Amino acid sequence: MYEKLKVSQDIQPYDVLLVKDGDERVGETALVMPGEEKILLQSHIYKIRLIYPNKFNLDPFNFLYFFNQPEVLIEIKNNIFVQGTIPSIGNRLEKIGF
Repeated sequence: MYEKLKVSQDIQPYDVLLVKDGDERVGETALVMPGEEKILLQSHIYKIRLIYPNKFNLDPFNFLYFFNQPEVLIEIKNNIFVQGTIPSIGNRLEKIGF
């Protein structure tokens, strides 16, 4: 399955993964390290790839740190909506001010 989908998934080292759907896991993050890119993502995960340098001078490590700050996690939780029985940040990620 991986060989069939790897091109469309395009997972690269230092991509940031963010849980967008699911109970208490919404907003949790992970960083893909070199050698770990042979994975497949479900639709419940955002893949965020930073272009570095950028106007905020954030590398993937600093970005991950930023996303795990209490203020950002509160903003994520405040923007969650429940569709059916599954909490989701959906397209509201852009409402978090950064």
